[in-house]
Amino acid sequence: MSRESKIINVHSNFDTQTEIKHYESFGWELLAINHTQISMTRETQNPVYPDLVKYEYEYESLCNKINELRKQIKYKSFSFKKFMQLFILLIFPSVLYVLDLDKTKKRNKELNEEIAAAMKEIDDVCNKSKAIFFAKQAQ
Repeated sequence: MSRESKIINVHSNFDTQTEIKHYESFGWELLAINHTQISMTRETQNPVYPDLVKYEYEYESLCNKINELRKQIKYKSFSFKKFMQLFILLIFPSVLYVLDLDKTKKRNKELNEEIAAAMKEIDDVCNKSKAIFFAKQAQ
């Protein structure tokens, strides 16, 4: 029997238990957890192995997409004191500040919707992989 191993670095996009649950969908079995790393292994002679690998690549692609979208989010909070200073000193820049804040909030909302859609796709990919993996295991 041939097995492969993998070490997964846990990032802020998923907690450790969620990451383990997702990778178990692709036939991976937990070996060890060490702070920010998860060590896993799986059987490569499994009849559905190519399908599991395909779904795993799709899952990792979606995770990368989510990480890239999160990098684009800019967090700006409204500061009344700063707004008043700008308004009193320079009316025009204050108007620009408010417009920029509104634009940033709209962009962040769009990015968060894309992230939510990508996370839904991750759940779908995991569910498809689980169905194939556990159906073949039960036979």
